[in-house]
Amino acid sequence: MAKIVKGELRNRPGKWIVDYRDGAGRRRWITRDTLEQAKKELGHVLSEGGQRVVCALDQNITVAEYCDHYAGSWLQWIKKAKTRHYYTDTLNKRLKPALGRLRLRDVTSARAVSFLGSLRRADGSKLKDSSVLYYYRVARLVFARAVRDGVISVNPFSSLGRELSLDRSTRQVQEEIKSFTKEERSRFLNVCKKERPDWYPLFTVMASTGCRVGEAIGLHVDDFDLEHGRLRVAGTVYKNVKDLPKSGSGRTVDLSAHCVDVVRRHLAKVKQDALRLGVPARQVFTARGDAGKYLHVSTVGHAFNCVLT
Repeated sequence: MAKIVKGELRNRPGKWIVDYRDGAGRRRWITRDTLEQAKKELGHVLSEGGQRVVCALDQNITVAEYCDHYAGSWLQWIKKAKTRHYYTDTLNKRLKPALGRLRLRDVTSARAVSFLGSLRRADGSKLKDSSVLYYYRVARLVFARAVRDGVISVNPFSSLGRELSLDRSTRQVQEEIKSFTKEERSRFLNVCKKERPDWYPLFTVMASTGCRVGEAIGLHVDDFDLEHGRLRVAGTVYKNVKDLPKSGSGRTVDLSAHCVDVVRRHLAKVKQDALRLGVPARQVFTARGDAGKYLHVSTVGHAFNCVLT
């Protein structure tokens, strides 16, 4: 049934909250200044049939059991294979080992903070803040789903990102990003052309279009429209499989005249190599010695560092 909750429990000190679910199962809050007002509002809610959804799950379900339920019920709807893998990995390697034996309703904010603190010392070394933030977000999603399923009433991970300074604003993230200046980019490409010419086409495309590494190594010959100077970025590579890009949809970008020239000469070589091997010219940038295999992200990173040094 619907209930009245003190505002202090929901970050609304001095208020009273009517907590209920409407006929469609959506959770609703009504905030009032006094207890009497809240009781009156509760009467209206009950008279209109507002009540909590009956939970089909065991109220004593453990975190590990719910993670399995969550993975089976919800992760299958995530389109990107990479995201599904990361979510599943987080559940199995982080959340379940640390909190798995506890009942969902026994996980308090204090336990959530302790869990996040343990991540900083995981595997005997301090994890990067970005990794802790990712695990926090996955845990928050799982417990938010448990609230919607009616197993628990409050998400213990809610608001911890701000309180523990895990969540960063867009401005903070942008300030941390260090991109090349125009002069630095020209110097990098000139060194690459001289010292590592085999990598020059890939880095030229990335510098000209802003493609991420996974997107660049996943480019196919048909993605380029050199006559009109355009490129269609339709996916990203993860574990040698092409998947949806990070944004979830493709995009078209313009190519500079120099980039068109570099790509045209590179594609001629790609088609020549494919003809010699008797295979179709499909991928633009492939692993050395294997025309049907995508480059690995770490391989590109190594080449990038070699050019820098």
